[in-house]
Amino acid sequence: MPNTAVKPRVGIIGLGFGAQVHLPAFQSEGWEVAALCSRHRDKAQKVADGAGVEAVYTDPLELIRRDDIAAVAISTPPRTHHPLVMAALEAGKHVLCEKPLALSPEEVDAIKDAARKHGCVVMEAFMYRHHPQTLKVHELVKAGSLGSLKLIRGSFSYMLAREVDVRLDPVMGGCDR
Repeated sequence: MPNTAVKPRVGIIGLGFGAQVHLPAFQSEGWEVAALCSRHRDKAQKVADGAGVEAVYTDPLELIRRDDIAAVAISTPPRTHHPLVMAALEAGKHVLCEKPLALSPEEVDAIKDAARKHGCVVMEAFMYRHHPQTLKVHELVKAGSLGSLKLIRGSFSYMLAREVDVRLDPVMGGCDR
């Protein structure tokens, strides 16, 4: 018997590095990527054509307002995360947002409250929880292989070789060196 289940539809806002990871991940997990949004229509159209995505937008709010989209993935500069997440939640969309989710504890609290109010799930795209190394450590801890743990300390870091990067621009929500 053929599978007639309808795939949930997602829209991706911002086509930076995070979106390049999210697009194939959503497609491989049974979602339908229905729309892409970028400030640059030509870039969005090129990516959409290559990935079989039906629609492109330059205005994220147009994408968010689509009734047929269940969720959005946000891969824009950090200063835009809070307003876009809030708009998506107000529209009843689930959200996967690149890190950082927000720029202040107050913004995180507002997101949490809006998600509860609208019955939506919000996740920050922090891959470490599902990384094979993390899963292996969890397995070792559960098996008792490491003895009785008193403290686990870890850090998340990455190499940033580019001199010009949004993550280093305070105006865009990045950190100043």
